Amino acid sequence: MVPKRLPDDSEDLKRLLVEAHARADSAENRADSAENQAATFKARAEVAEAALADLEQQLAAIKRRIFGRRTERVGKGQLSLFGEDADPDAALAAAKAATESKGDTPAPKRQRKRGRRRLPAHLSRIEVTADEPGQTTCNGCGGDLKTIGHEVSDRLEYIPGRFVVLACTRAKRACPACPSEGVCIQPAPVFGLDRALPADGLLAKVITDKFADHLPLTRQAKRFQREAGVDIAVSTMCGWLRQSADLLKHVVEVMAQELREGPFVQSDATGFPILEGSKNQPRRGQLWSFSDAGQVVGRKNWMFAGSEGGAKTAAICFSIVGSCVLVGIDPYAYLRDILRLLPDAKPAQLKTLTPRAWAARFGPTAP
Repeated sequence: MVPKRLPDDSEDLKRLLVEAHARADSAENRADSAENQAATFKARAEVAEAALADLEQQLAAIKRRIFGRRTERVGKGQLSLFGEDADPDAALAAAKAATESKGDTPAPKRQRKRGRRRLPAHLSRIEVTADEPGQTTCNGCGGDLKTIGHEVSDRLEYIPGRFVVLACTRAKRACPACPSEGVCIQPAPVFGLDRALPADGLLAKVITDKFADHLPLTRQAKRFQREAGVDIAVSTMCGWLRQSADLLKHVVEVMAQELREGPFVQSDATGFPILEGSKNQPRRGQLWSFSDAGQVVGRKNWMFAGSEGGAKTAAICFSIVGSCVLVGIDPYAYLRDILRLLPDAKPAQLKTLTPRAWAARFGPTAP
C-alpha cells in the first residue's frame, strides 16, 4: 500500500518502490499459482472422466464373462483383441474395493502414483531434438539468450530388431541482462501421440503386428518382456491403438472419398457380433471392405469386438494396414513415417498421406 504522504528522502523512496515491486511480483506469482492449480484440477477431471469410461467398459466385459450365454462368454485373453482391457478379474477386484469403500469401513489410504515405470537401463539412448530451435533472442533487449539447462523426457522407440530410448532434449534459455523476461524453452520433437511414452516406430510395430500379422496384444507384451526386458501393460497398448486410430481416421476418410469418386467400387462384408448393453446381448456387426483394385481384406483369427469403440478402432486400423498390403508397401514403414505428420496435417496434406499416395512417392521402401 502506498502511504498518503511520500517521504522526501531518496533512500526511503527507493525502499518503498522496491516493496511495491515485491508486492506486485507476489500478486503475480499468486495469480500464476491459481492458474496452474485450475489447470491441474481440469486435467485431473479429464483423467477421472476417462477412467470412469474405462471402468464402465470393464464392468460390461465382466458381466459378459460371468452372466453371458456360454457361446458369448469372454476369456481373459480375448478382451484385448479390440481395445478392451485384458484382465477383468483385476477390474472386478477394483470395483468391489470401490463399492466397499462407500460403506462404514474406512477406505484404505490411496497410494501415490509414481508416474511412468523406468525404462530398462540396458537400452541404448539416442538424443533427439526438435528441428525448430525455438526462441534465441531476448524480447526485451534483442540480445542472444543463454542456455541455462535442458529438459529431457524419454520416449520408447522400436527400430527393426531392437528397442531404444529417445532422450528428447529441449534447451532452456534466458537473457542475463533481462531476468524479468523469464525462461523460454525449445519446442519438443514432434511425435504422433503427444506426451506419451511410445515413439512412432513403436506405435507402427504394435499396429502392424496386430492387424497385419494378427498377433494379439497379450503375445506382443510377453515378447517385449522376454526379448528386451520392456514391461508394457496390455491395457496401455489398447490405449495406444485407440489414440492412433483417432489420428488415422482422417486418412481413412480421404481414402473413402477417393473410392466414392472412382469409376467402380468392389465391396465385401464380414459379419461378427458386437457385445453391448447391460444384458450382454450381441448386436450384428459388419466389417466392410471396399476396393477399386479387385481385392478385399479377409477375416483372420478374431471372432467378435468387445465394444463399439473397439470395433471402430479395428475397422480404421484394418483399412490402413490392408490398403498398405494392396499397394505393396510395408505397413510399418508407412506408419512410422506418417504418424508424426497427422496431428498438424491440413485437409490438403491428408491426400498425400494415404497408402496409395505414399507408395507413389516412395515405392515399397521407407523414405
